Amino acid sequence: MVSRAGVYYFEVEHHGCWTTITRDQDVVVKTLRQEFRDPEIFKASVMIIGKDTRSFITKIRRLKDILKVDINLFQERRWVNGERTRLALMDFESRRHGSISDLVYRLGGIILRQEVVGGLEKWKILIPRSSNRLEETLREALNRGCSLVEMRGRDLEPSIIDGSIDAMLTIYEKQALIAALKSSFIDYPRRAKAADVAKMLGVSPATFIYHFRRAEKKLARLVLLE
Repeated sequence: MVSRAGVYYFEVEHHGCWTTITRDQDVVVKTLRQEFRDPEIFKASVMIIGKDTRSFITKIRRLKDILKVDINLFQERRWVNGERTRLALMDFESRRHGSISDLVYRLGGIILRQEVVGGLEKWKILIPRSSNRLEETLREALNRGCSLVEMRGRDLEPSIIDGSIDAMLTIYEKQALIAALKSSFIDYPRRAKAADVAKMLGVSPATFIYHFRRAEKKLARLVLLE
């Protein structure tokens, strides 16, 4: 049986969300990762770039739905043209209820890209199962509490997604990918070295990297190839 998966892109203005702060701030906020280990709270890591980075951080700390904020990096940057900007890496905890992140998670979605600029949230997500009804559900949910600016979707080509991941990856590629996940090798910031993961597998670092990169490439083609 051929599996169906859908890739959806949408832009929304999310009323009452922290993202509205960016309307009058010179910042771009890009999501790096999210965790959903608590039924009420999710954790996120984001990168903030722009002149108003410091002001944005001050404002987001004051919001009642933002429960915790940690700044891991704050830098002043100067571009080639001499213009100054600021960059920060921020971890935060937020209430799940009413968030688009929670909606995507409950639909079984995977965030491919997400950024916020000028008060507008821009999302690109993969949903492993795709149907007209699911797209309607997503659209209806986004229209509750949001102003939907744009939405479009497409099914991935059956030739790309036919068959299981087990069949797509070699045993060595699968082992390398599992070890990388379990050791937090692909977390940001990285929590393990290639040599440490390779030792777990009983192979050289070069061998581990070779199979891990091949697995990454195959999964990227599965998700992103037009």
